[in-house]
Amino acid sequence: MDGKRRRALLYFTLAFSLLAGWIMTACTAAAERDRAMVALAAEQPASAGDRIAPAPVTANRVAQAQKGDLYDFEPEPLTLADCARCHIRHFEQIRNEGGGHRIDCRQCHEVFHAYNPRRNNYDELMPRCTDCHGLPHGETQSACFDCHDQAHAPKKIPFSERLVSACADCHQSPASELKQYSSKHSGVGCQACHPQNHGRILSCLQCHGPHYDAQPLAECTQCHGAHKPLELDFPANATAKTCNDCHSQVVTLWTGTPSRHGEVSCAQCHARHLVVPSCTECHPQPHSEGMLAKFSGCLDCHIDVHDLPVR
Repeated sequence: MDGKRRRALLYFTLAFSLLAGWIMTACTAAAERDRAMVALAAEQPASAGDRIAPAPVTANRVAQAQKGDLYDFEPEPLTLADCARCHIRHFEQIRNEGGGHRIDCRQCHEVFHAYNPRRNNYDELMPRCTDCHGLPHGETQSACFDCHDQAHAPKKIPFSERLVSACADCHQSPASELKQYSSKHSGVGCQACHPQNHGRILSCLQCHGPHYDAQPLAECTQCHGAHKPLELDFPANATAKTCNDCHSQVVTLWTGTPSRHGEVSCAQCHARHLVVPSCTECHPQPHSEGMLAKFSGCLDCHIDVHDLPVR
């Protein structure tokens, strides 16, 4: 290689080195400036309304930080809005579905930003449900997250296999009724009527047809208990339209009778399904013992309680 080429290569190497050094210096200065701005943004006070928005940083404060005063301030305790800036999903869950857990984050999370994957200390950092709730379902059901799998939406409980197998541990009365009063409801699992999420109740009309067109759903549970549906107790205001579905002949007689029994609802005499009261439960003995001895019962003369003969 001749002298001219050696000198040209030397000049090129020198120029490249100078350019690279200038670029590194510029990048380092920009990074320091950015770090200073971020740190100073954290110490700027903000009102409750704009707490989540980044706080303004003045050029003077940046310059002060670059002179070495970066940590020359007293940090303020984190607010709920500070937590929400990073933990947006959790914030939205607890805001929309938190129930009784809509409290300040730090009431549960006393220690935070201390997780170390090498120590695997996640469990010791997380708050324990029993610290506030004790054991509301007893010793049998003490693994809270088997059912309440999301602490930030504690009442949104998916129907897991573990939950289905444990219904009777908490819901003892429905389980007892299903066993004692056998019906088709006794042969299906809880999730058949309470699907997908804990607490969901299907409409009766999703499986059962109404007794008459446009029958209100509320009338179903007036007579039928969901866990003992064949044990029918009628309210005094039960409508004859319901009875008519099975007992149309009787209802036709009753609605056309001129007797005072036509003013009495079905449920006033039949408080329970298939229970036939004695006439004397409402009517004191109207005849003498001698007359009553001639007949086997009231209907020998009065023929049909739903269409009594009248004078």
